[in-house]
Amino acid sequence: MSGLKHNTQLQEKTISKVEGHLQRAFLDAVKVFVMETQKNYTKLKEVNLSYIDNGEFQQQVIQLWEKIQKDSIELRNWSFHAAESDEFPSDDLFELAGSIFANCNHFNKNYFGSKKVEWAKQKETENIKKAVETAIQKESENTKKAFWIGVSTSVIGGLVLWGIFKLIENLCTK
Repeated sequence: MSGLKHNTQLQEKTISKVEGHLQRAFLDAVKVFVMETQKNYTKLKEVNLSYIDNGEFQQQVIQLWEKIQKDSIELRNWSFHAAESDEFPSDDLFELAGSIFANCNHFNKNYFGSKKVEWAKQKETENIKKAVETAIQKESENTKKAFWIGVSTSVIGGLVLWGIFKLIENLCTK
């Protein structure tokens, strides 16, 4: 009977180790998912999201990202504590990890992958194009003005010089 008891204890210990490996793997997967979401957030920051829903979309992106960051820091602190104390991680830890995973998934699908972001990129491109066209038009107008000012100045300067030479010529011939 002691062999059966030893076998059961060995199975329980093995199951416990496997469960611990699976939990650590899950925590590592959440960490990788957060890093990927961070890359997507960085890309979103390059887009002027204030065009979307009068800036509300941008605020939602920021708020969700801040929650993901805050919860990730808390998860990391819990994980370090559990690793240092050799305690078995609590269910709360995995609930938090699951919440982070769900928030990252929501962020990537509903914000980073949103058609609204593509629209904002197009809107921004259109605005840049209009600004460049306006600048070119103003430059063209300024160039025309400068040309006519140059021509006018040359004509006036030429007439003044012609008048001075005529005056000198008249004085010299008298």
